This record gives sequence, C-alpha cells and structure tokens, in this order.
Amino acid sequence: MIPSPLTGGETRLIKTIPTKRISELYAPQVAVERFFSNLSEVAIYECTDTGYRFYHPPTVAGDGPFYEALAKETLYYLPWKWEHEITDAYVRPGDTVLELGCATGDFLLTMMRRKKIKALGTELNKQARQTAEARGIMFMPTTTADVTCAFQVLEHISDVRGFISHAITSTKPGGYVIFGIPNNDCFIKDDPTCYLNMPPHHMGLWTRNSLQAITQFFPLDVVDIKTECLQPHHYRYYYQVRFGDKLRPLGFIGKVFNKALYELIARPLIALRAQAICGHTIIVIYRKRA
Repeated sequence: MIPSPLTGGETRLIKTIPTKRISELYAPQVAVERFFSNLSEVAIYECTDTGYRFYHPPTVAGDGPFYEALAKETLYYLPWKWEHEITDAYVRPGDTVLELGCATGDFLLTMMRRKKIKALGTELNKQARQTAEARGIMFMPTTTADVTCAFQVLEHISDVRGFISHAITSTKPGGYVIFGIPNNDCFIKDDPTCYLNMPPHHMGLWTRNSLQAITQFFPLDVVDIKTECLQPHHYRYYYQVRFGDKLRPLGFIGKVFNKALYELIARPLIALRAQAICGHTIIVIYRKRA
C-alpha cells in the first residue's frame, strides 16, 4: 500500500499517466525527462481519509533549476493576485507575516507599505529569493508569525504533512494559516493536457473537501474558504476546455472557427457569467488552535 503523504493512512489508485506523455506536454516550455528516469508512468492516488489526491512517486517533484527555467518561459510570478487581496483582510498593522514560497516578495512588500508588517519569507527559486532579500524580506525567521501564508505553493509539495506542520509550528497560537491553491473542483480538472497541473510542477490536487478534512489531523480550525470567480486572463482557457477542444479534430478549419466563435460569441457570454463561474483558485483561512 502507498501511504497517504498527508495522514499516513490508506489510499486508493485513481489512474496512471505515461511519463512520455507528460514530457511531450511540457516540451514547448521546458524539458522534464530527467525527473522520470526509469519511470514509464506516474500514478495518482487518493487519500481515503481526506480525499486529497497526489502524484506518486514523490521523486518526480520539481527542483530549483526547474522553476527557474519555467519562470523564464511563462508569466509565472504575478505581483498581485485575488488571494492576496483576501489575505490582506487578516493582516493587522505591525503583524509578523511569514510567506512560504514568497517568490520575489511582491505580496510582502505591499503589506510592508500598507501595514508596516515585519516580513519573513522562504523561497526555492534562488534568483527570486535574491530579489526578495534585496527588497528587505528576512529569510531566517527567528520568531513565530501572526499570519503564515502560502500562495500557489502547497500543490507543489510532495511532503505535504511536513509542509503543513512547519506552517503551523511557525505560527503563534490563535494566528492564521492561509493557503491559496489551484481549485481542482473547477474546469482545470477536465483538461487532460494541463501539464502545469502535473509533475514535476504539481504534486497534489486539492479541493474544498480535502482542505476542510485536514482539520481532523492538524490543530487547525477553518475560519473561511473562498472560491475565486473566473478571471479575465482565464476566459480563453475556460472556453477551450469547455467547448474549443471539441473542434480540434477539424484541424485548420476547426482552429479558424474556434477563434471566430470565441471572439464574437463566447468571450462576451463568458464575461457576462464570469462572476458565477468557479475560477482557478481556492483560498482557505485556518486559525491555529491555542
């Protein structure tokens, strides 16, 4: 049996994905074959205690050089996100805020300006960390935080139990632990070509239910869970997953028709309904038990 990396309990196999297929999907952006040496497939298991799904084996997780290469090829670090705005409401002036995986430090820098916080961070990408340090973020935390947060990080972690435990240990009793994560209840779960939701980029697939269920295994209570509505930069992706991919077999004709259909009809309709469409990210706000 493969034990759950979240609870240590039982799991069940959901499916397997050929590593050759994963490498092909990544190929236009970054080479990933080195992560799959002697592996013909990667498995997805589900933790029966929580519903958390994870990729196995854990050795296929990305490393620092992988993220540096990916950041060069994609719009990877956004300076301000929906989940940053949600978290701002839980940060008080003068708080100590620890961001796990802070990238270049944009969120912490904004909080320093708005609320004069003490900013602490961690970051795997060496280049991003150097930028954050130059902006005044401390990378050797010596005190526990009032708020510990991680945005688009938890899904990358294979040792999720260790990561969550570290976040809790780093937080004062009664303080907040906040995670912003891709929402695998939304349309992204229906895209079999979404390589960024696969190893070596993502190692876990989180949902509202699994985020709620972890309070049975950690000293945390859920304060709130919010789901992002569909954002404008995801309109085309949403359309492609829901409708556009069905026209791919038509080749060039399908491609031309797809573009016209999206621009003239689908995009305006999606924009009208965007507030009611489940978007990419879910955020959970926990309070550490005293």
